[in-house]
Amino acid sequence: MRPSQLALAYLASSISAASGGAALAFVPSPPPSSSGVVGFRRRASSSPLFATSPSFQRSLLEAKLQYEGKLSTPADDDEGADGEVVDLSVPYDAAARLAYEAGDKSTAYDAFKAKYEADAVADVVAKYVDISIPYDAAARLAYEAGDKSTAYDAFKAKYEADAVADVVAKYVDISIPYDAAARLAYEAGDKSTAYDAFKAKYEADAVADVVAKYVDISIPYDAAARLAYEAGDKSTAYEAFKAKYEADAVADVMAKYVDLSIPYDAAARLAYEAGDKSASFDDFKARYEADAVADVIAKYVDISIPYDAAARLAYEAGDKSTAYEAFKAKYEADAVADVMAKYVDLSIPYDAAARLAYEAGDKSASFDDFKARYEADAVADVIAKYVDISIPYDAAARLAYESGDKSTAFDDFKVRYEEQAVKEVIAKVEAKAEAAAKAAAEKAEAEAKAAAEKAEAEAEAAAEK
Repeated sequence: MRPSQLALAYLASSISAASGGAALAFVPSPPPSSSGVVGFRRRASSSPLFATSPSFQRSLLEAKLQYEGKLSTPADDDEGADGEVVDLSVPYDAAARLAYEAGDKSTAYDAFKAKYEADAVADVVAKYVDISIPYDAAARLAYEAGDKSTAYDAFKAKYEADAVADVVAKYVDISIPYDAAARLAYEAGDKSTAYDAFKAKYEADAVADVVAKYVDISIPYDAAARLAYEAGDKSTAYEAFKAKYEADAVADVMAKYVDLSIPYDAAARLAYEAGDKSASFDDFKARYEADAVADVIAKYVDISIPYDAAARLAYEAGDKSTAYEAFKAKYEADAVADVMAKYVDLSIPYDAAARLAYEAGDKSASFDDFKARYEADAVADVIAKYVDISIPYDAAARLAYESGDKSTAFDDFKVRYEEQAVKEVIAKVEAKAEAAAKAAAEKAEAEAKAAAEKAEAEAEAAAEK
């Protein structure tokens, strides 16, 4: 370290005294190079430049005594003109150096500095631990606020046990018992019986109520037959009426199914209407269908295996002026284009049924108006028939019976089948209810745990305060 750096603080205070009390402000300023120096300039202030401690004053005095009279040239002192940057950088080991200079120097400076820095680090670490909050701060505060009639360790053990018990008690208190509904009903009643007996009856009644409500809201499979029977004269027994009603319903569905279909000869009818009608429709249709069948058969042969048989036949029948592969590629492309064209030609228009009905009528309205009304009527008819085709109600039982050995009469089989189905439904409902109850219990447990953790955290925060 240069002598001027050690004596500079003393010189600064001397310059301040000589200038009539004007202090020098310690002003960081960018140096012209990276030498790490800072400058200080004159400032008008009555406050001292440094808040000096006795050790720092001693260091200044030592610097004065050691270097007084040796600062013979401006170059040695590093002094500049007013406002000039002066080297005031503080070495990183300045504290160790000051302590060493103030001591007896019984060891080498490097060894002293290593021990000094190690002691400083240990001191910082010790202070860091000192300002932390011990884990038993709450117990310590409670002990200090009490009468200290027992040893701290015994007090702390009891305090922590009581705190854990309090948290556990609060956790249980905020949970919802599974029999909360039964408990509330019991408390609201006259308590004429023991709670356990009341709870058993309450839960049995609840299950029976759920089962009863599930059956009550179901729609019997023979609801349509029952309604029709009630609306009639009831001149026959219900069982006989129901059997006839269901048979008629099946027959009606079958009949209506045919009525709603597109006639198989729709394409022939359209072609006939578009032609000159020089022959009767029956003769035209027979010829049209024969031609269609022949056309299909011909096309079926064309695409049969081997897949390129048609191309091969055409190639053999031609002049073979090109290679077979090139001929086949062109032939297949032409065939695909031809099929696409014929597909459009042979398609059945979506409004074919409306067209046939219009042609068969008096054509008193335009086709567009007729078609809109025809389609609306068809939709309404389908919706009405949708209800009709939901019967028979016992279709599942019938299918199961037909796939079995039929060792019993169908009526007996159906009774057993339906009883089993009801049991399965009830089991599913109960399983769903159990799952919901379990989910509710798990949710309540999670909420209780969160509340307990929150209470514990608040208690710890309060203890820390």
